[in-house]
Amino acid sequence: MKTTFSFLSFLATSLLLSHLCVAQSRELDSLQNLMKTANDTTQVNLLRYLGIHSRSLDKEMSVEYGVKSLNKAIEISFVKGQIESLYALGLTHGMTGSYAEALEYLKTCLNLSMKLNNHQYIKKTYNSLGIVYKRIGDYTNSKDYYLKSIQLVDSLNLPFDNSSAYINLGILYDLLNEEDKAIENYGKSLEVYKGNNKEGIENTVLANLAVINYNNKDYEAALSKLLKVMAYHEKGGDKFQLCTSYSNLGDCYFELADWELALEYLNKALDLANELSDRHMIPKIYYNLGRLMLKQEKYDEALAYSKSNIEFLEYSGEYKDKLDAHQQAAEVYDSIKQYPKSIHHINQAILYKDSLLNETKIRELQNLQIQHEVYLKDKEINEGNLQVALLNAKVSEDRRRLIYLSLIAGLLLFSATLLYFRFRAKKKSSKIFQEQNQRITEQNH
Repeated sequence: MKTTFSFLSFLATSLLLSHLCVAQSRELDSLQNLMKTANDTTQVNLLRYLGIHSRSLDKEMSVEYGVKSLNKAIEISFVKGQIESLYALGLTHGMTGSYAEALEYLKTCLNLSMKLNNHQYIKKTYNSLGIVYKRIGDYTNSKDYYLKSIQLVDSLNLPFDNSSAYINLGILYDLLNEEDKAIENYGKSLEVYKGNNKEGIENTVLANLAVINYNNKDYEAALSKLLKVMAYHEKGGDKFQLCTSYSNLGDCYFELADWELALEYLNKALDLANELSDRHMIPKIYYNLGRLMLKQEKYDEALAYSKSNIEFLEYSGEYKDKLDAHQQAAEVYDSIKQYPKSIHHINQAILYKDSLLNETKIRELQNLQIQHEVYLKDKEINEGNLQVALLNAKVSEDRRRLIYLSLIAGLLLFSATLLYFRFRAKKKSSKIFQEQNQRITEQNH
């Protein structure tokens, strides 16, 4: 049975946009107007902001602004601007699925940050690299980078907040089915939190712990946590998070067979999803509403939700959502004994299942290809570093040899000079001695 229960990652939200497209367009216009009178460093920052705010509108435009920001920073030798632009470009590619490019920009940002001892961006980049590696299924590297972020702050006693890294570690361990470690890291995130919104991170942790409860079929425990999370987001007015909370509550009440409350919260989630034009949540909520009606044998309502879902997904949506929608429609038609229509939707589901399998294989191959590309790039970088190290060692050896030769030559020159002056002094003394002998001889005569 499909479920839409959602993770709420604290740091991963840095890879998501929380503004509507209309608001973004207005902000883009405002930033473009500021560009006309901005100085060089301000232009770098404005171009970067333009890239960030155009991410959800047009990836190519976002990358173009990011590259312009980077090139301008290089042109005026604005190193801090280079670091910030590289990081922003890494996030843009990471958000849009260009993981190889994301890793390249983030690693370049990391190297430059290390040269300048910019600990803030070293930490941020470690965390973002962990997220990207998680996205491509390389959990080992993902964990290593999260741990590097934590170790950096702890070893240097930096005044930065490590809670995001612990939450991301918790989510990673949950994906690896290591529940105890996930819970342990969620707890650590609360212990180390240094910000001013303790309530916010507590609710983030509660939401992720609710995921663990739900997956363990402990729906009462999940429900108690989600009600607290919902109250927090209602108070704060975060409609995006509130939509997810309502949807998750609807799922919990469904599993607890409380049909009335399940319907209430799923309808609330659907209203918010439509208001926010959230194309990710809408089909999932339609599906769960259809599932709820089907469970109660309300076939007309189930069919209405199923049709709405299929219509919504006709021009957009993932194969998995389309597969689920047609399977649900087939189940409804089968329940009301309209077998030809049920067979039609079964055939559609089979087509999407084949497409989904192909898409999954392609994604797996792409992820493997990305990991291979990253391995080759890292190998090339390591080989280059080794060659540089060998060259530096050779230069150092030549320098030491030159120093030794210079010292020997200096000692020889000093010895020669010393011998020369001793010879002159001896010669002078001999001459004086001869003159004295001659005077004595003359006196004797």
